Amino acid sequence: MLFRSLQQLLIPELPYSDNSIGISFSSPTFDNTLPVLYSWKLVGYEEEWTEWTVTTLSTYTNLHEGRYTFLVRAKTPSGAESEIASFEFTILPPWYRTLWAYFLYAALFVLLIFISIRIASYRLKQKNVQLEKIVSERTAEIAQKNTVLEHQNVQILHQKQEITDSITYAKRIQEAILPIRMEIRKYFPDSFVLFKPKDIVSGDFYWFHHNDNISMVVCADCTGHGVPGAFMSMICTDKLNHAVHEKNILQPGEMLSEVNRGIKRSLKQAGESHAQTKDGMDAAICAFHHASNTLTYSGANRPLWLIRNGTIEEYKPTKCAVGGFTSEDQIFEQISISIQAGDCVIMSSDGYADQFGGEKGKKMMVKTFKEKLLEIATHPMSQQEQELDTYFENWKNNLTINGQVYEQIDDVCVIGIRF
Repeated sequence: MLFRSLQQLLIPELPYSDNSIGISFSSPTFDNTLPVLYSWKLVGYEEEWTEWTVTTLSTYTNLHEGRYTFLVRAKTPSGAESEIASFEFTILPPWYRTLWAYFLYAALFVLLIFISIRIASYRLKQKNVQLEKIVSERTAEIAQKNTVLEHQNVQILHQKQEITDSITYAKRIQEAILPIRMEIRKYFPDSFVLFKPKDIVSGDFYWFHHNDNISMVVCADCTGHGVPGAFMSMICTDKLNHAVHEKNILQPGEMLSEVNRGIKRSLKQAGESHAQTKDGMDAAICAFHHASNTLTYSGANRPLWLIRNGTIEEYKPTKCAVGGFTSEDQIFEQISISIQAGDCVIMSSDGYADQFGGEKGKKMMVKTFKEKLLEIATHPMSQQEQELDTYFENWKNNLTINGQVYEQIDDVCVIGIRF
């Protein structure tokens, strides 16, 4: 601890290391027999004067930096007080609380931030370099895969084109086998055939034959559609030709029985063979006898509709298919109908009534189809064909109500004849 006399404190500013001081003081008197009393206070450190005492030394330790004023007064035994003596001094702050230290702190803080930013920037750059490297590698991989995919796409497009060309050629063959519609109109002037394959080729087909005074019309729906269905339609067409041209069968029921046996033999569906398949066809056959105005009908799962005087009558088919699991000795029932002038007969595959669409996206169903047939029954048959086609497309592509477009789910074949 540093003790200095009041007379020795010639420096008004003390370093912070000398912040513990002792201040001594004295007062002359004419009577040295009695003690002089003293009272003091250090302004800036204490608020109250000390009690009167004979002590002549005041000690202060650990003073905080700042400006101080030491005040002291004396009092004689008789009670006379002296004037207040004062001494001012300053304790300087420690170096770490000086203005320069604060500037240094600020500079160090800025430097620390700068270094942190540089380090973060360096790390970010390194990470970007790494990411760019990864992106470059991935881009190269994607480019390589794209090259492979493009090559494969070219191959697929080429193969698709070859397949499409083959199916298109098959369509020409199928169309060549189908009867010419003008041939049907030659014997039934007021008639139509609405034929709408789902794909390029069709499993539905129509067939016509005229012999002497009998005109025969078939509306058939083979198993499947597209290429498999087209194969079946070719087989079934061949069996119909065989029944009529080689065996001279002109009765619809007998024709269906003969075609049933022929399909089962061709597709090896007879017996207990494991190769047995269910492929076959549903069909409606009409034989119109021009001389007697009589229509003979037989059906395999496909009905005949007769529209007369604003009503529609349905003639039921035999409930089994031609071919498939049907037995070889299956007999198909025949119905003879006396035709009147103005009668309309309709034969159809199931593709028209089974189409999804409409306001609720559901199947049209046979009931709705029959209602449409009755609605347009008085129109010319060529107009009926157009109206049925338009109604089917609007049902399938219901853009005006819910914006939904439905895919055609099956081949469509509808034949109409007015007598």
